[in-house]
Amino acid sequence: MLSQFSLLFPQACITSILAGGAAWALLWLALHFRPGLAAQRAPWLLAQLGAAAVLVLVLLPGASRFSIFPAVEPSTTAAAHVDAPVPPMLAGLLRPMLLLPRHLRDLDLDQQALVIEHELTHLSRLDQLWLHMALSLQILLWFNPALPALRRQLTCAQELGCDRAVLAGSTLRQRMRYGAALIAQFKMQQTSPAYAAMAFGGQLRDCVNARVALIRDGIAFHSHAAVRAASGCLLIALLLASVVLQPAFALRPVATSPRPVNPAAESLPQWLAPLQRMHITSYFGTVRTAGATPHGGIDLAARAGTPIMAPASGTVTASTDLYQGEARYGEVIAIEHAGGLRSVYAHLNQRSVKVGQAVAKGQLIGHTGATGRVSGPHLHLEIHRNNIKLDPELLLGSQDGTDTAKNARDTQRSR
Repeated sequence: MLSQFSLLFPQACITSILAGGAAWALLWLALHFRPGLAAQRAPWLLAQLGAAAVLVLVLLPGASRFSIFPAVEPSTTAAAHVDAPVPPMLAGLLRPMLLLPRHLRDLDLDQQALVIEHELTHLSRLDQLWLHMALSLQILLWFNPALPALRRQLTCAQELGCDRAVLAGSTLRQRMRYGAALIAQFKMQQTSPAYAAMAFGGQLRDCVNARVALIRDGIAFHSHAAVRAASGCLLIALLLASVVLQPAFALRPVATSPRPVNPAAESLPQWLAPLQRMHITSYFGTVRTAGATPHGGIDLAARAGTPIMAPASGTVTASTDLYQGEARYGEVIAIEHAGGLRSVYAHLNQRSVKVGQAVAKGQLIGHTGATGRVSGPHLHLEIHRNNIKLDPELLLGSQDGTDTAKNARDTQRSR
């Protein structure tokens, strides 16, 4: 119910301090140990903190006195009569209009005045702005299952607040007539759709019970301190969960081929380096952007025209500019080696071997270039074993000979 989310000001302060401190502590740890992960989580953490701030502020007692929006004068609000079976409501955001259904005329004048006063109280409290903010946050944080429930409780809190303001100082007869108007509107709303506007009626059963209790007895249900404390702990847990919750869209179809693996425990031969000078600019298994396919080989920096030698003896199985039917690899050479191994060399500007030709270890097979979809000259090298991609460094030996190279490798693989 509403009261389970109605935090007192000290409780809200403590909740915000604990939740914010814990969330930022986790983010600080992520920045030091997983910088790539932290960069992805930070925007959603900020959005979660913003959502919590909005939902806590509007539920605080007297929150309407601290509005950040300019006040709206109810006397200048436009009104219109509609024939649709809708409840009396405020429609619009910047210039809200009061919509009065024609069936409202079935009520007596006192009841009509109370209903209109209820809607104008929403306007003076700027409830429609808070409602639209809650809807926007729910859309932005669509992956958080708690926000729809919190938004419904916010709507109920606004209705109870307006009921309390309208009935302040009222007589028992006025309360009864106000309650009768509310019940009549509930019955009418059973056949009407929901609207993103401030309406006199509500459809939540708990909220209906709370409003009826307020009208009948002059008080609404209040939860115990333990329930309010549990609500604060729940809010803390939701904020901490934002560190690990990260929405992701399925932009690519699920791969049906085996994922690249490194059988480090298996015995592999040691090959010669294909270039005289080996400098890796992109390592095996790195992910350049979130959701992208891991890099299936290594990229070696080399000027255009640098000689490429066969790292091991074998037979040329491909020498083409349309490797696997695609031009993005540019000029490509593929060689089958013993033990089910195959090496692939992409983005060449010259091929010196033909399909079916036997090559010896250390033999010239081509020259590096910048053909295909590349940003500059380099050699892209892949190693396959039984159609599974391997890390070329397993056969060529580690190229991380300096601390600079090791740091570059660790940075790429942490993204």
